Amino acid sequence: MAIEVYMPKMGMTMEEGTIIDWLFQEGDEVQKGDVLLNVETDKASLEVEAEEGGKLLKIIVDAGITVPIKTIIGVIGQEGENLDAILGKADIQVAAENEPAASAQVDVIEKIIINDSENPRSTPLAKKIAKENGIDLFSVTPNAKGVIDESAVTANINEGRVKATPVARKAASELGVDLSALPAKGRIYKKDVLSAGVSQDAEYAELTSKQKAAVQLLTRTWTSMPMVTNSLELDMTELLGLVGRLNEIYAADGIKITVTDLFVKIIAIVMKRNRFAAVYLEDGKFRRLNSIDIGMAVASEYGLVVPVIRDVIHKDIKEINKDKLELIKKASENKLSPDDFGEACTTLTNVGNYKMEVFTPLINYPESCIFGTANIIKKPCVRDDEIVIRPIMWFNFTYDHRVMDGAQAATIINETREIIETPGLAIGL
Repeated sequence: MAIEVYMPKMGMTMEEGTIIDWLFQEGDEVQKGDVLLNVETDKASLEVEAEEGGKLLKIIVDAGITVPIKTIIGVIGQEGENLDAILGKADIQVAAENEPAASAQVDVIEKIIINDSENPRSTPLAKKIAKENGIDLFSVTPNAKGVIDESAVTANINEGRVKATPVARKAASELGVDLSALPAKGRIYKKDVLSAGVSQDAEYAELTSKQKAAVQLLTRTWTSMPMVTNSLELDMTELLGLVGRLNEIYAADGIKITVTDLFVKIIAIVMKRNRFAAVYLEDGKFRRLNSIDIGMAVASEYGLVVPVIRDVIHKDIKEINKDKLELIKKASENKLSPDDFGEACTTLTNVGNYKMEVFTPLINYPESCIFGTANIIKKPCVRDDEIVIRPIMWFNFTYDHRVMDGAQAATIINETREIIETPGLAIGL
């Protein structure tokens, strides 16, 4: 019996996924538990295992295509099985718990590609429109992914009613210009296409799932939160001294403690003392977070992500260092899972590696504040009426003014500074 392969729901917030690649080809034998394909969500890249064994009879959704969860993307079964019923259902498959509107259903159908030996790669809707209008699909120029979609067929129909030179048609295809929309009289020439406002050198690229998620999140944060940033200079002498002493202690274990490790712990202590800041403002109500989980902004070649170190308040520096390194490694390999994200009470972001000092960190929605550390620079400063050289760092704190006022924010900032001045005592070392 043929088994349908679905786009799985991996994580509470996942609504759609993009297929990165299939690890098997049609006709290959698949064992239960084999990693069948890789999927990218808005937060992570994940492996999808085969739930049943058999032959991979059909790949319905190709690599590079994004579809909602629960969409049929492939079929596993025995050779010779009739797949007509499954393939028919695949054209209109929509997630039961998140059924979109009719227009979105069309979009789903558009993304499921028909592959057969008698037709070029095309979507069902494109094939339908082409048939209704007597268009030969082999005469239609596919999109950048090599797929003939609805817009490609429609453009072919419109262009057939427009008088244009072959050179003009070629230029229009390369530049993405709709010939039927040009205000030209008579025959359209190449110069008409070039003057349509699209540069010959212009290049366009689709946003990745992570980029789309970042755009939505940052837009929501910026438009919904009245954010205020306070900054002050911190004398890092004591903290750096503690880092040095810890590394002497842990040298035999091969552990290298960093300023970031201590800041994660210090932030957890401050947030526990000031529980008013460890909340999410949702639907006009405060949702108080019980666990002190700290998000950590990590930049990698796959983009900026914010995995979370769990239950920091009950962990020592070695445990925090271990968790941090594991998350950084997973981020660098694009292997973070949905469980590595979410439910942090605040986030730490650091721009010290980029030699930045004062900046305005943006809150990681729906959190209510974010801590920003920066480059440590030796500067002259006054201590006991004398000018001395000290390692100084700008400390930047952004908060949601709906959740806390300036006095409460100042309390958090000043408590952070006090702990940094006596870090060993504060964190139990």
